[in-house]
Amino acid sequence: MANRLTSSLLLVCLLALGLVTFGCAAASEHKGAAGAGIGALGGAAAGAGIGSAFGAPGLGAAIGAGGGALIGKVVGDEMQKKEEKKEVEELKQKVQELEATKKTAAPEATADRKFIDGRWYKRSMIEEPAGSGKYKEVWLPE
Repeated sequence: MANRLTSSLLLVCLLALGLVTFGCAAASEHKGAAGAGIGALGGAAAGAGIGSAFGAPGLGAAIGAGGGALIGKVVGDEMQKKEEKKEVEELKQKVQELEATKKTAAPEATADRKFIDGRWYKRSMIEEPAGSGKYKEVWLPE
C-alpha cells in the first residue's frame, strides 16, 4: 500500500512538474523549450502506463518524462532552426525586391546629375561675370 501511495505521489509530482515546464516553455519563443515541456508530459504519461504494467508506474513516469523531454528538446530545436532559416530567406528576398524597386523607381545620380530635395539638378557651367571668360560650375534644375 505504501509503495502504491509513493508511486502515485511521484506520478502526481512529475505531472505537476511537467505542467509547470510546459507553461514556462509555452511562454518562451524557443521551440526547443516548448518541445521539452510537451515531451516531458507525453513521456511521463506513456511511461506511467508502461510502468504500471510492470508494477512501477512512478519509475516508468520518471523514465518516460526524462526521455520525452530529451526527444522533445531535440525536435523543438530542429523546428526552430528551420523556422529561422525560412525567416532569413524571406528577409533576403524582401531586400532584393526593395533594391530592384529602388533601381527602377529613379535613375541613379551621376557626376553630372544630382537629386536634391525631390528634384533633379544637372551640372552646368556659367560665365561669371558675363564676358570675363571665367566659368563657374553650378547645379541647375532639369
